[in-house]
Amino acid sequence: MNLVIIIIVLIILVGLTILTFIAKTRSKVPLHDKQYIRHKWQDLNRDHKDEPEKIIFEADKLIDYALTKMGKKGTLGEKLKAHGALFTNLNGLWAAHKLRNKIAHELDYKPHTREANEAIKQFEVALKDLKCL
Repeated sequence: MNLVIIIIVLIILVGLTILTFIAKTRSKVPLHDKQYIRHKWQDLNRDHKDEPEKIIFEADKLIDYALTKMGKKGTLGEKLKAHGALFTNLNGLWAAHKLRNKIAHELDYKPHTREANEAIKQFEVALKDLKCL
């Protein structure tokens, strides 16, 4: 009886180890995609430093792109709801994403400098959380 219990425990441990390995390798952005994201981020901050709305739009796309490359499905909002544990400041990222939506959908909306800078900072933190920067 003790041998059966030991074998069952070993099978469970091996299974959990395999699942953990699969989860860790599947939840990483491939290296070439990280390089692409890093390059785009640097270009944005160099070429569009006086266009915060442009940086916000593109940064939002980069977050979505990274999550897609990790195998996450759905809209960016759905991905954030399902995989929020990936981020150290999910609320900050949500605020940045909502600001992007506000800029996109409200006619003539222009964010305050402080608000735009905070959103850009939150996107940067999120890209660092995903190990892309």
